Formats: sequence, C-alpha cells, structure tokens
Amino acid sequence: MNSLIIATLNTWKCDGRYQDRLGWMADGLFALQPDIVLLQEAFVCAEMGLDTAQHLADYLNLHVARLPGREKARMFEGRRRRSFSDLAILHRMRPLAQTGLQLPQHKDDPDRQAQRVEFDWRGIPLAITNVHLTHRRGEDGDRVREQQVLASTQFCHPPTHGLALLAGDFNATPSSAAIRNLTPPAGVRKLSPRSADRRGTFQGENDKEATLIPRIDHLFVYKDNRCNVDVTWEWERVEMNVPVGPQREFPSDHAAVVAKLSVDTIGFRA
Repeated sequence: MNSLIIATLNTWKCDGRYQDRLGWMADGLFALQPDIVLLQEAFVCAEMGLDTAQHLADYLNLHVARLPGREKARMFEGRRRRSFSDLAILHRMRPLAQTGLQLPQHKDDPDRQAQRVEFDWRGIPLAITNVHLTHRRGEDGDRVREQQVLASTQFCHPPTHGLALLAGDFNATPSSAAIRNLTPPAGVRKLSPRSADRRGTFQGENDKEATLIPRIDHLFVYKDNRCNVDVTWEWERVEMNVPVGPQREFPSDHAAVVAKLSVDTIGFRA
C-alpha cells in the first residue's frame, strides 16, 4: 500500500503578523510531513524579497509549481507595495505538465484561476487541481461560484487510468448549492473519505474570533473508471488551528485541511 499526505492551506497573503506567520506555517506543515501542499493567496513581493510558496517549499524540502495570481498594490509594513497572490502546489514528485484555467469571473472579483499539475505517482497518472473561488456573497456571488465549481470539476478530470484531486478555498460551505452539486463528468467516480472531518477552516486571525467557524476549504478525490487500483482516502486532521502567537494568533486565518490518499498498486494496468 502506497500513501500520500496531502494538505491545502490558504496562507492569507501578507496580512496579520506575516513574518511571524511564515515561521508558524512552516512549523505546522513540517509536523505533517506532507507530500503535496496546495497553497492559495501565496504572497510574492519582489521589492521585499518575499515569496511565501518558496519559503515553505524550502523549509519542507519540496519543489514549487506556481500559477501567478492577482497583481495589485497591497499594504505591507506601512506602505503599498506591488505584489502577487499566487496559487502554488508544493510537491516531491517530478511534474509532467502544468496548465492554468481562467475561471468564470465575478464583475467585482476578477482574475480567479485554477491550477492543474500532473504527475506520475509510482506508475499511476495523478492530476492535482488547486482552486480559490470568489468570496463574493449574494445571488451574483453564489451563481458565479457554482459556475466556477463546474469549470473546476471539468478541468480536474483524472488522466486516463488515473486519479485526480481537487482542493483549495471554495468559499462555500458543504451545504451550499455549489458544493452539493459538485459532480464529476461521465466516466469518473467521486470517492468518499473513510470518515468526514466536519470541523471548520475559516478561523480568523486569532482564537478570539474563532467562535462559529465555517468549513469553506475542501479536498475531493476522483478516479477514472478505467483505473483498476484499489483507492482509499481518509481525513487525517485539520491542522494549524492552534493559536501560537503572543496574542493567540493562528498561523493563518484558515486552517489546513489534511488527508491521506492510499492505493494498492498490485495488479495495476496502465
């Protein structure tokens, strides 16, 4: 049986105690020993020599595949500085291909994308898709989010005879129409975890804010119907929801969602 530890985390750009949070996030992820980490809102500021994804990758001894995100002037250390908010996938395996997809856009929230990276995992084709959907509320936000989920589901299709993961910040709770209607295309099976972790993920800056925590970060696994390996996956735990700062700050305003994907490759035929 071969296993992968997978985590997804919205890193909250440069907000809060950013320099401290870099260390807190690195320590929290290192304790998990992940093989794959999907990051959203990964801050990059060339002027300051800052790169969240690269910092975490170096600390975890992983490689970075990135999709540059929204460029704008963000307030950091008392000044507005040109920066990016990237999607990034940290990984141990050699990537075979990377593509990006422009998602349906909300008029007040442009530049939403999906990132897809493909790997060969012990002979099994594996595609990983990283998303960060619109945070806009109301009817327009709900409608666009459903369109983004549909586009992401089609984009994350498993390779022939392979597996696919779709993960990230969906800005939608499990009871929302966008998540309830998240169904795979024909010829693909959506797998269920052994047990569901129902804890929240959008926790705020510190534990004083963490009263009613919605679950808006998710991880889904899909299997091509022609893939003949036995696959199981289960929630490991929601990490990085322990306050570590002097004012009981969290490493990020999101908790990391963590799962273990296990496959029995005996008899696998590509």
